[in-house]
Amino acid sequence: MRFGTMNAGIPIYSKDTSTLFVGLKQQASGWPQGCETLEQKQRYLAEFEQVEGIRLEMAKVEFNPGLRMIAKILANSLWGKLAQRVGGTEIRYARTPAEFHQILEDPTLDTLDFAHVSEEMDRCVVRKKAEFATAPETNCLPVAAFVTSYARLHLYGYMQQVNDIGGQLLYCDTDSIIYVARQGGGGVVEGEALGQMKREIPTRRIVEFVSGGPKNYGYRHVDAATGGDERAELKIRSFPLSYATHQLLNFHSMKQLVLDQFNIDGEIDEVLADGVIGVDFPQIGRTRLSELYTHMAHKDYRPCYEKGRILPGMETLPFGYREEPTELQDDFEALPGGSEWTRDDYLARYS
Repeated sequence: MRFGTMNAGIPIYSKDTSTLFVGLKQQASGWPQGCETLEQKQRYLAEFEQVEGIRLEMAKVEFNPGLRMIAKILANSLWGKLAQRVGGTEIRYARTPAEFHQILEDPTLDTLDFAHVSEEMDRCVVRKKAEFATAPETNCLPVAAFVTSYARLHLYGYMQQVNDIGGQLLYCDTDSIIYVARQGGGGVVEGEALGQMKREIPTRRIVEFVSGGPKNYGYRHVDAATGGDERAELKIRSFPLSYATHQLLNFHSMKQLVLDQFNIDGEIDEVLADGVIGVDFPQIGRTRLSELYTHMAHKDYRPCYEKGRILPGMETLPFGYREEPTELQDDFEALPGGSEWTRDDYLARYS
């Protein structure tokens, strides 16, 4: 199945391209835990090819975090291209006065900025007006909606597994879950194939976890075998986690902010006065002429949770949750607004 082509005629969305990027990511992930002998490696390659239809090269299976990150971005961005937003900015260059005025006077464009790069060239930043903006030819919203919605259903299946084993779900994201399992009990189904869960730190054991919102959490972990070598890690989206930042924002300060931010004295959804940690850090900026420079930026960190209700004991429930499930009426035609309703029915109900 193909949905678009690049200028050179190479298919963008096809089984071959997705296979290429997934295969690169898998090879750069290295050998799975417990796969050490030649026989074990050959068995792993054979099973992966049988399940995924992707043939990995043994000589190229080596842990490479840089290549793995690039391959993961390529594989994920491929699907995002199917639902690319319209109305983005565009840079156009004019080499003659006629080209320059043609851009400025184009009724379909909003000119956001322009600069004289040299005597022979002008740089214009434009954006299509809303009534003239069109989606790229590579867009395919039905496929994009299916991919993202099916991913949510797949994730929900793992969330249900946590409930089935008597565990407690602490956090979930698009492709990951963090949960507490019963001591001596089982866990969710794990594996190396695409769409299966895999332990991020198999040799470690998490002993404490705290979250301040989506893509905003930290955890303490120890060596799974000895219980020693305690470490702490933070994961915060779009926030610099340098050595200087860790002096102000670390696991303990994050935990304290979360406890202070959300009231746990019995009042549901009561939020205390905002507590923030301000961090200054160097950031790369860009001038109007796309020249790069470094400047000091400032960000305030605070816990933020807007996905549902926060109950005493830090338990969360999604908006719309009901203690007793509501039974839906089977006869949908007889519901208000159904095809069987007449003018008299509307007058009787709403007048």
